[in-house]
Amino acid sequence: MLKKSPLSPLVGSLIAIDYAFPSLVLTRAGSMGLISAAMAPQSYLINLSLTSLSENCNHSRKKSFLCYELFSAEIVFTTTLQSHLCSPNCFRLLGKSAILIVSCLNYYWMERIRVMRKVHMKRGLIAFAVAITMGGVVSPVVPVNAATGYKTVSTKSIKKTAYHKKSAKGAIFNKKHTRKVINLTAHPHTTWYATKQATLKHGKTKGVYLYIKNSKNSVKGWIWHGYLKKGKAPFTLTKAKAAVAMDAKTGKVVWAKHANTARPIASVSKLMTLYLTLKKIDGKSSNWNHKIKITSRGLVSMSRSASCGGFHFKLNHKYTVRQLYYAAFLDSSNNSAIALGKWVGGSNGKFIRKMNAQAKSWNMGQAHFVSASGLENSDLRQYGYAYGKANANKVSAKDVALIARHLITQYPRVLKDGKIGSMKVNGQVCHNYNNLLKGRKYYRASLRVDGLKTGYTPLAGYCFVGTGQKSGKHRVITVVLHDENEFTETRSLMNHAYSMSSMND
Repeated sequence: MLKKSPLSPLVGSLIAIDYAFPSLVLTRAGSMGLISAAMAPQSYLINLSLTSLSENCNHSRKKSFLCYELFSAEIVFTTTLQSHLCSPNCFRLLGKSAILIVSCLNYYWMERIRVMRKVHMKRGLIAFAVAITMGGVVSPVVPVNAATGYKTVSTKSIKKTAYHKKSAKGAIFNKKHTRKVINLTAHPHTTWYATKQATLKHGKTKGVYLYIKNSKNSVKGWIWHGYLKKGKAPFTLTKAKAAVAMDAKTGKVVWAKHANTARPIASVSKLMTLYLTLKKIDGKSSNWNHKIKITSRGLVSMSRSASCGGFHFKLNHKYTVRQLYYAAFLDSSNNSAIALGKWVGGSNGKFIRKMNAQAKSWNMGQAHFVSASGLENSDLRQYGYAYGKANANKVSAKDVALIARHLITQYPRVLKDGKIGSMKVNGQVCHNYNNLLKGRKYYRASLRVDGLKTGYTPLAGYCFVGTGQKSGKHRVITVVLHDENEFTETRSLMNHAYSMSSMND
């Protein structure tokens, strides 16, 4: 197979310049020297084509030096040449010669513009030439048919109608189709609203086009009707690997994405730990005030870890169940969750078995726990708290929602506690990381979010269980797993769930 030299396009351009612009300071000998160094058999046809083009341009110049067709051809020609000259290969092989050629090209265009001014040529076209010569770049993508454009046969207003993309094809243009606005693939899940319909003609072909815009009116233009399908775009979450929205009142799943696939859930696991803790407390103040002595050096060490700790423990210090509850719930303290588990079950291992037994009693066939905190065994091992053969707790999004539903239904105090932004516990500030709460970045008053639990490990990604009750609606429970936009997508999921009639009171 013949291979084309990296200099082939440049060589063709040099030949063309040599013949078309004899006034340039580039000698024929110099250009032919470059040709002999870079010529390849496959480039010969390119050279001939460009030489022919330049000679035709030279001939046309004698007839009508100022014709717009010639001027457009020269713009395309010089733009192509400049792109070749600016390529890394050319600069590496030609060095200062490339700069010389550009300088000569600038001189040529200065002469052209001087003559054009004498005949009052349009300033916009001159400015375009100047931008090309000095290295300007025109950003809009211009279709092949931009020179002629589309002609409007008829236009009429239509009732506002929702559409979404039919396939991966299609793009939005201005009406004449001289400028592309955007490809539909850039907005795969957008609902478009059509308000006008037009019949446009291009050459001998006619077509029906719709004037569309998104809900924010930030993107608008014309598109062939065949690229769209009537109706709103199906709701989706693009970042979450698994998600679910559940009606807390009925337990019915109203929307799901890979909801039955068990995945690592990080600190969302603490919902089960909190459930079993509240079950043992059983509302008794004596249990809330029960003191737990920290004798484990592993838990003390964990509490001081930048990645695994949070609420600091002191060796042999006593903490109340209430203090450990808030540290585990609000601050997501891993050491506090494990300490609570040991109090509930008698040991770390016994408590984890309780977690699995509780999941089984709720018919969660795929749920499996190996830690009270949600940390993986790969992290727990160094502190002496690894358990079982699996590395991580794995629960499906649907089962996480069911755990949250049991917790909320049987122990509604978690909704009051879940709204606490931060509080001091044993002299330490415990911060709630739910950023949908009032005063936080992603807060929306209409959603009335009052819980519930965040989670993160590198393996599980960002996880979040949210809940709230919009006025006139049933309470919703949402779960997103491994979602880098956990709060914005939770917000979208809540709004989508509330749009369903089944969620109405």
